[in-house]
Amino acid sequence: MRRDEPTVPPGTASPPIPPLLRASDVADVLLTTESNVYILAKKGVLLSVRFKTGIVKKKDSKMKDRETVRFRREDVERFIVEHLHGNGAKR
Repeated sequence: MRRDEPTVPPGTASPPIPPLLRASDVADVLLTTESNVYILAKKGVLLSVRFKTGIVKKKDSKMKDRETVRFRREDVERFIVEHLHGNGAKR
């Protein structure tokens, strides 16, 4: 199969890939800072999609991998439901 040939049989549609949210979008939804969103993601409390996007040079001349972090809408919604408190909410 050539690269330019479609991988999905003609006449069938592949399911759309849902858009990913940026940390700023999640921070707006949770009414917190982007920094807190990154901390939650790093600790694994809030699931995230991470991928390397290059290497940057830090101030102390060390090289560091740069990552892009994105969030799926359903993971943010699950996070909210799992962290409901008060007003009869069950954990």
